[in-house]
Amino acid sequence: STNGVGGWMQDTDYCQWDGIKCYNELELDPFTSIEDLEVEQQKIVDISLREYGVAGTWPHETALLGDHLVILELRDNAYLNCFEYDWFIDMNTLQYLLIGGTAWDANGIPSQLGYLTELDQFHASDTNWSAGPIPFEAFEGLNKLTYIALDNNEYVVTSEEDALAPFARLPSLIRLYFENVRFQDENGNKVVPPLDFLTDLDSVIETWFDQTEFSGGIPNNLPASLRSLKLSYTGISGNLNALLNTQANLERAWLNHNSLSGPIPAAIATKHDRLVYLYLEGNDFNGQVPNAFCDLLVTNGGTLRDLGANENECGSGCCTCSDDACGNVVDVTDDAS
Repeated sequence: STNGVGGWMQDTDYCQWDGIKCYNELELDPFTSIEDLEVEQQKIVDISLREYGVAGTWPHETALLGDHLVILELRDNAYLNCFEYDWFIDMNTLQYLLIGGTAWDANGIPSQLGYLTELDQFHASDTNWSAGPIPFEAFEGLNKLTYIALDNNEYVVTSEEDALAPFARLPSLIRLYFENVRFQDENGNKVVPPLDFLTDLDSVIETWFDQTEFSGGIPNNLPASLRSLKLSYTGISGNLNALLNTQANLERAWLNHNSLSGPIPAAIATKHDRLVYLYLEGNDFNGQVPNAFCDLLVTNGGTLRDLGANENECGSGCCTCSDDACGNVVDVTDDAS
């Protein structure tokens, strides 16, 4: 149902319908190009129906637009059924599939996602594209995919090791958002995967996993491209040595409220000398924050704006903890903008 969507099935010029853009109207971000698409001016290239209250069965006839549709944006609607996704095979030009916040009927991520070989961004957070598997074939061949958001979902996996392994097959992946995700096996038992797959994400810049439970600690050999790492409330353990055994130069690291222990190595401040935010509070570290981190502060001419640690670790005075639980970190600079 597209009730309330202006002009649909009324105006004979479908390029004037709400949420529809044709070739000459399309505005993409600077990293997207459709120069190679040989389409006429009146070909639909963008269907964007975010928060339109769309409900019912999404038409498989969308495949008829497969040679020119670039954007399919259906986020934050009521519910949509599709029943089968073989029509994806004809979507030869689709670069953006954005369906988060809408209840879908799929049991897990459909394996047919792998047909979308031009896909650049995939947003399916808060959907019913969960309660099922993350199949390898869904991401096999998606060599242009740079962005994935799958927050607030639950997946059925066959093993801890394979839970996130499909993402390691994406050579262009830059941003991966996977917060508050739960895994279980076919019998409903909780599965807690390791973070080892991170070492295979050769192009990744930003990975956020807050409140998704992982086993073990931070893996060695994090990708050299990695700049932003969020692992708050993930249950990881071990020490911080992995931050020294990597080619990455982190700028933002949220490691707070876990079971990390041992000392806080001063060498991290040298290794990651472009740090802007570093949150360590809520762990079980020994000793205090080394003075080397003070040298990184903006007030001392460095880049570091926020440095959070437990109260007993802030003896140097260059880190902050605003309450007993260290749940809030105060900006150490005068200007937090």
